[in-house]
Amino acid sequence: MDHKERLGYRWIILAICWFGYVVAMTQRLSIGPLAPFIKTSLNLNNYQIGMFTSAVFVGYMVALVPAGLIVDRINERWVIGFSEILGGIFICCMFFIRGFYEGIIFMGLCGFGLGAILPATSKAIMLWFTEKERATAMGIKHTSINVGGILGAVSFPVLALATSWRHCFLAAGLMGIFVGLMTLLIYRTHPFTHNTSAQHTESFYKSLKKIIQNKDIILVSLVGFFATVEFAIITFFVLFLKEELRYAVVTGGFLLATLEAGGAFGKPLFGLISDKIMNGSRKKVYLIICSLWCLGAIFMALASKELTTSFIIIVCAFLGMACIGWSGLHFTLVAELAGKELVGSATGFTSVILSLGALTWPVFLGKIIDWQDYKTAWLVISVLGGISFFLIKAVQEKDTEVV
Repeated sequence: MDHKERLGYRWIILAICWFGYVVAMTQRLSIGPLAPFIKTSLNLNNYQIGMFTSAVFVGYMVALVPAGLIVDRINERWVIGFSEILGGIFICCMFFIRGFYEGIIFMGLCGFGLGAILPATSKAIMLWFTEKERATAMGIKHTSINVGGILGAVSFPVLALATSWRHCFLAAGLMGIFVGLMTLLIYRTHPFTHNTSAQHTESFYKSLKKIIQNKDIILVSLVGFFATVEFAIITFFVLFLKEELRYAVVTGGFLLATLEAGGAFGKPLFGLISDKIMNGSRKKVYLIICSLWCLGAIFMALASKELTTSFIIIVCAFLGMACIGWSGLHFTLVAELAGKELVGSATGFTSVILSLGALTWPVFLGKIIDWQDYKTAWLVISVLGGISFFLIKAVQEKDTEVV
């Protein structure tokens, strides 16, 4: 494939990564929209339903580092394709479950199977896009997280009512298998992979040691740990609007959707600003994100029910851009700090740190709300944004080469 063909084909690569991630997120987030049906059918309690979602997250987290190390040694095409197929097979198995423990096992295995998609697709973006387009491409790819969640939330209840909740898992699994097979058929390997995979014999331990010893990757990963407070914001946002600002639940749901839409819009927007306006600087844009995050949380801490709904909508959009729209730029920066040879390992490592944050912050902020109030929780979120600002300020950006 010559240079001109590669320039056009990179958008096909982005589409492959995007569709794969949409299906993966639809599978990972499938329990939420199907919870009422599963709970009644299997006679489960709320704790057991929550354990299904936790099982996916734990399986996903366990797979991230080994998957990243494998991606740096094996053609990413095979890793993306087989990860999608494996996740699809295990989510299909949910069609046959008869009780809680079977569900926990298969959801955990599904999460484990899908764990390789993030480091593999991040490596694909790193290889196929230059530093002038990379953050934009990564931001577009990460909109698939929001799209996958919306797709499942809209389609699964309708399909479950028309057939059964089991058929929803079957449909999601078959779609994953189909996308995985299409990936193996369509995806072409980047020339850089051919040139390096054969000679990359460094041990897993040495690769991981290089990542851990990289101060800048550690700093960015810590910021990611703090930034996953977004999951606490999403968890308690409607309750905050209802109990503190006296909004109806339906209106609160609309404002939550506005928050998430702001995040989906922010991911490619921040990437575009980084690529085209900031001359490829990820650090400068990340500092802007941390500033918006900090200021938005302070505003929410001071918000009162006297404020107009239209004004709150605007604030929600900007808060969502900062608190949800950071991930595309984050993974671009991590990939560039690691370099092409270690992008999979670095992505896996930072994703584990992010997963720990996603498990920690909803519980921690929930306790703060119970012990104090929402205002204190928002101020804590603001402090996390301020700390993140100074951590990013200490990062030394790496010059990136043109692909």
